[in-house]
Amino acid sequence: MKKIQLLLLLLLFATGYAHAQIPPQAINYQSVARDATGQPIANQAISMRFSIHNTTPAGAVIYAETHNVTTNLLGLYNLQIGRGNVVSGNFAAINWAVNNKYMEVEIDPTGGNNYLLQSNYELVSVPYALYAKTSGSSNNDLDTDPTNELQNLSFANDTLRLTNGGFVYLGNLVGATGARGATGANGTNGTNGTNGANGAAGTNGTNGTNGTNGATGAKGATGNNGINCWDLNGNGVGDLPAEDANLDGAVNVLDCKGATGGGGGTGGGSGATGAQGVAGPTGPTGAAGTNGTNGATGPAGVAGATGTKGTTGSNGINCWDLNANGLGDLPAEDANLDGAVNVLDCKGVTGGGGGTGGGSGATGAQGVAGPTGPTGANGVAGANGTNGLNGATGAVGANGIAGTNGATGTKGATGSNGINCWDLNGNGVGDLPAEDANLDGAVNVLDCKGATGGGGGTGGGSGATGAQGVAGPTG
Repeated sequence: MKKIQLLLLLLLFATGYAHAQIPPQAINYQSVARDATGQPIANQAISMRFSIHNTTPAGAVIYAETHNVTTNLLGLYNLQIGRGNVVSGNFAAINWAVNNKYMEVEIDPTGGNNYLLQSNYELVSVPYALYAKTSGSSNNDLDTDPTNELQNLSFANDTLRLTNGGFVYLGNLVGATGARGATGANGTNGTNGTNGANGAAGTNGTNGTNGTNGATGAKGATGNNGINCWDLNGNGVGDLPAEDANLDGAVNVLDCKGATGGGGGTGGGSGATGAQGVAGPTGPTGAAGTNGTNGATGPAGVAGATGTKGTTGSNGINCWDLNANGLGDLPAEDANLDGAVNVLDCKGVTGGGGGTGGGSGATGAQGVAGPTGPTGANGVAGANGTNGLNGATGAVGANGIAGTNGATGTKGATGSNGINCWDLNGNGVGDLPAEDANLDGAVNVLDCKGATGGGGGTGGGSGATGAQGVAGPTG
């Protein structure tokens, strides 16, 4: 930057005439103000201080002045040394003919009085042309020609030349680099440009290849076992004989009792598993006994209350899994012979045979013997009584006491959900009304339907033989 300053300074004197007229008492100065990072300080008011030292760069200050200028867009500014605000000395009184002179340049980028050293360099050759106002006086001119001292001054290739000879090479006048000026204040941010139009949507990229399957994770610790379907009291133990529904001496999935099957049809239809009907009262002699009323459906097994949900344990045994190996074994476990093993193959305990309709009426009491007459004809046999009505379905038993929650086991890996006994289509969702077997508006274990009960017994049997008719009068 200092080289540019010196060249611009000296170029101002590169043309003209060197003659005895009085030169202007000023030196043109042009430079670019820069911040500490070397960036131009644009469009900003700055302060400059110029000091001329005698003999050495640190010699006595024989003249000093300040300037307040404003830089342009490129940080460039112009001024004239000798026409600023005088601090000390007299520019016109400087004796350029005696001793070397050094120019110290200082700057305050903020426009104040805290000056920072920018450069300190020796003034050579051209400024000394100011000496011409006294060196070429008429007292020392020995001829009468007023024009023979006029020469043209030119500048080319860093060299200042006179027409009649003599030159000064200025290419080595670059002084030492001055200290870096303080960082100028940040300029104001420019306004944001308008947003460009959205680009057209790019075409979809090709689908990436499927990643390889991750390694199988370590097996989690086994959680607590769920409550088995035969565990009526939820204690985790098969209690004999209370939970041995099929009376085979063992407690297992064969003892899981589904909901009571639908009532059997009239006279031999599939009746609900009920208790033996009460024997009808003894009918009068000869009349057919009325069928006894079917007993009420026995209470359903006690359904345990839903316990607090624990961590997911190992999968329970499916109701169709007769050998409890976790697999659907064909054909052994395909109870409905549809080629698949699922909840449709779950078989509840077989209901006991429906009780025989009203039993034969008790034998009527012996009638009083009439007088002996001729033997009467045998009485007509009484007609069979009508079938007794099916007994009403017994009330659902109360929920059993909830079992004590077991301690929470370490959570194992979540097993796949077993198929609920009410989930006829195996979709994991309670579908209303298709799977609401008991029509209570909810799909749960009360809708699990066991196998169809055996056929009800035949309706009321033949009534007892009527008593001997009264003997007719003696003929």
